[in-house]
Amino acid sequence: MVKRETAEIQQQIAALGENLGFQVEMEARQKTTTGKYSPVTDVAWFIDLTQHYRIELLKSYFEQEADRFQMLKRLPLAGFEIEGSTTSSKNQVSNFANLLCGQYLFNFVIVNNSAAGNENDTYRRGMKIYRYFQQVFGKPMTIFCDWSQFQKSISNLEPSRSMPRSKPVARSIARSGKGGETVSLPTALAILENLNITGLEIKQNWQPEWINWKFNLAQRMQQSSSAGGKRDPLLDFHLLRCGYKDPDHQHLQDYRHPKDMYYIPQIDIVAGLRCPEQLQQWLSCLADQLDENVVFFPLLHSLQTMSIEPVFLPLIGFEIESSANKHMNGGIVNLAHNCWCGLLVGPPEAEAHLRLFQSVFGCPNVYYLNCQTV
Repeated sequence: MVKRETAEIQQQIAALGENLGFQVEMEARQKTTTGKYSPVTDVAWFIDLTQHYRIELLKSYFEQEADRFQMLKRLPLAGFEIEGSTTSSKNQVSNFANLLCGQYLFNFVIVNNSAAGNENDTYRRGMKIYRYFQQVFGKPMTIFCDWSQFQKSISNLEPSRSMPRSKPVARSIARSGKGGETVSLPTALAILENLNITGLEIKQNWQPEWINWKFNLAQRMQQSSSAGGKRDPLLDFHLLRCGYKDPDHQHLQDYRHPKDMYYIPQIDIVAGLRCPEQLQQWLSCLADQLDENVVFFPLLHSLQTMSIEPVFLPLIGFEIESSANKHMNGGIVNLAHNCWCGLLVGPPEAEAHLRLFQSVFGCPNVYYLNCQTV
């Protein structure tokens, strides 16, 4: 049974989701195979994509993954786990893990520090656990906050129930390839033609946006560290201000662009949608309530400090390969960690590679698609 303190918070989160125009479900049980633990999410927000996009046109890509296709149609946008009173640290770790199991695009863990018995310590411990979870799993759309911060974020919010429908537009379906790849070109064109009429936004050679959020945060930290005029060389390296280009000659290179600091994956084709305006507006309000802790949430920090375009939500990523090799293996990792789900399109022998990566690296959101059937 849900605790009274949690139930009150649940009701208000559910009301916010409805006001923002989403479908809402409390105590949302996640579907799993028989014999496996089935987590229950305190509150979940969904978008019925069939109202806005021609999702049925994607069904052939998920013939062996009917459950994932059903999830795509009723997209699990945001999941909320709530601790309304005193709780243990392991319970908080489990909150983050349960949300990850739910395949939500946004994950929120909320505590009520003022109601945590005599300890009033769930927020401090929760921040530590959030940072630990990010080190282990690195999910950029995971957010931790206190109930007081959440309440303040919605106090002056004027939500809109409207979610703009996608309008059919004429778009080029020319393949923008990399590295001179030509064998997979017909397969890529077939996928692009199909995606083009779904209404989803299509990006080729897509680079994840979270890297720009991290870069924005790193720049701010670099500026703050230079305020006094004196710089510490070790701190320069730690803040990614510079690094060795050639370790044998100790030549330092200044880092001025995201590509200097980070590996930036590129995914062949990605179909997705823009973050609903009303959700992004609320996230900006939440960012303002986190004070200095906003630095632990690169997305919220960027919403607060930059004028950024609507956040792109990468739903389906495609990596198209003509042969099974190490290059393809890297594509599997990139799909798993940068898209809501991924399709590895390749020859029959590619499926064995994917099965290993699914079992060892935990890539349950990546599926195999025979390039000869596209």
